Amino acid sequence: MKEAIVKTLADFGLSEKEARTYIVLTEMEAATVYELARKSGINRSSSYVVLESLRKRGLVGVSDDRKVRQYVAAHPDTLFQMAEAAVQEQTRIKNDVASAVAALKTLQKNAAQKPAVRVFQGKDGIIAALEDTLQNKEKTLRVSYSLERFIARDRSFNDYLDRYADRRARRGIHLKAIHPHDAVSKELIPQRSTDQHMFIPKERYTFPTEVAIYDDKVGYISWEGEWMAVIIESKEMAGLMKSIFDMAWEEAKRLASR
Repeated sequence: MKEAIVKTLADFGLSEKEARTYIVLTEMEAATVYELARKSGINRSSSYVVLESLRKRGLVGVSDDRKVRQYVAAHPDTLFQMAEAAVQEQTRIKNDVASAVAALKTLQKNAAQKPAVRVFQGKDGIIAALEDTLQNKEKTLRVSYSLERFIARDRSFNDYLDRYADRRARRGIHLKAIHPHDAVSKELIPQRSTDQHMFIPKERYTFPTEVAIYDDKVGYISWEGEWMAVIIESKEMAGLMKSIFDMAWEEAKRLASR
């Protein structure tokens, strides 16, 4: 039975020496260190350390009413009271953690809803922004741009654009593009079976900035002044822009059929 009690007290947090010392002291009611060491089998120097630890836990008291100091075990009910207090403390900690987790989830949700914005500058920045569109997971790229405006700024981009278009096609990314109807676009835009192009009246619709919509991202490229691209990552904003683009696509088809 004593071994079972030792195991239980060990589970409660006492060391084996502390558990055995407390059990022996409970049996003896009061004992000197010498008496306790002799009955427990724990040497005197270790017994002093163990008793001091038990005293700090509130499981051992000291009797100073005799010439020789004696140690007294706290009533066994003390252990149960300590266990109840520990349970209450763990419950409090559990509730505090639950509140913290709820708050962290709110912070996480707010962070997830906050749009992520990246800005790219210069020619290399434009290329980096275009490269990002090749990571398209939904395999559909909605774009509107004026190739005439693009070529007017830098014809050296032609080679890169050809390579970009080939890589996009190899990755199975379907293109839906709306362009102003101009000679440059008609002549230079590569016609691939996987792509769809709509040409709208140049006189009525201008494209000062390019727009690309894919996955949860909306990208803008400006060729005026210093080259710059901005990619906004937001599920809500991308969803809105896809709806607007699809509506514009239907209008472009109507205009093309006239």
